[in-house]
Amino acid sequence: MKVLQVIPNLHPAGAERFVCEIATSLNRKKNISCDILTLYNLTKKDVLYSTIKDEDIKVYSLNKKEGMSFKLFYDLYKFIKKGKYTVVHSHIGAIKYTLLSNLLLPKVKFVATIHSEAKHEAGNKIEEKIKRFIFKKNKCIPITISEESDKSFKDFYNKSAIMIPNGISDFKGEADKNIIKSDDEILFIHPASCRPIKNQKLLFSAFKRLKNKYRNIRLLWYGSINHNQSLFDELSSYFENGIEYKGIHTNIRSSMLIADAICLSSKMEGLPMTIIEAFSVGTPALCTPVGGCLNIIRDSFNGLLAESVSENDYYNMLEKFVLLSKEDKIQMRKNAYNTFSKYHIDNTTCKYIDVYRN
Repeated sequence: MKVLQVIPNLHPAGAERFVCEIATSLNRKKNISCDILTLYNLTKKDVLYSTIKDEDIKVYSLNKKEGMSFKLFYDLYKFIKKGKYTVVHSHIGAIKYTLLSNLLLPKVKFVATIHSEAKHEAGNKIEEKIKRFIFKKNKCIPITISEESDKSFKDFYNKSAIMIPNGISDFKGEADKNIIKSDDEILFIHPASCRPIKNQKLLFSAFKRLKNKYRNIRLLWYGSINHNQSLFDELSSYFENGIEYKGIHTNIRSSMLIADAICLSSKMEGLPMTIIEAFSVGTPALCTPVGGCLNIIRDSFNGLLAESVSENDYYNMLEKFVLLSKEDKIQMRKNAYNTFSKYHIDNTTCKYIDVYRN
């Protein structure tokens, strides 16, 4: 079986990280080979490429420019045909470009993972129509990643999908030696790129209030700025309140290992890879009650969920965690780690192989 994973780029984000994980896992299976195709050429921003350089994975690019490219429909078709792929697995912005290949290559199986809320990921009117067509005509098998994303897909496309939660491999690295943490300090990590949907202002505002009351807390922010320099400049006004921006981290779990908890304040999520990463090292997650966060987090068991997407509710959740006893925090860490087995990449890979072969 020859599989091709198609994705716009390998920037540090959830869907991109998952592509690297599934490609690595598939390539280690007998009688399966897996390549990665990025629509855009690789640049310095594609830092996830470094995580698979030592793996026997071929990475290709199609030299896409910004904006909609109708030429790319044909370029992708030629690439798939020439490569003699039996399965083409597309993600996020790459899904629409499989339309021509879907029509002209009937012997190839097409699979698409919906990594966020279906309506949000549908794109503009042209993209939405393309996706509705290929799903309605059964030209492509849709995969959702959580109960919430599965429901959003059924509601939006009026069609059922197959649900397969994202997964990652075990963490075999060491703790980040650059982080110095005192015994009485409570350290939070925010692993998310600078984007309006990640809602950093909510988190930082709540944390600023919390810092005024509890001096032994600190928040480290890891993630790319992308093209949101103006938003980053606005958020930088919070940096004097115990919040530090640390840039992009290619091995974020080494920092999560030291942290007491990770914090996500998103307005919308699919099934955050960052939560699975945190659980793999036994770190609880403190999140807004959106998307797959509702499915993976059991409140007060392996993390905490805010009552709503409001600053007051997020503040109350953070304070609740700060006030937990040492014993309760230790138990929450154990529960988080035990939750991870369900989201191990081996389980995810086996389910995808069943879809590829069925």
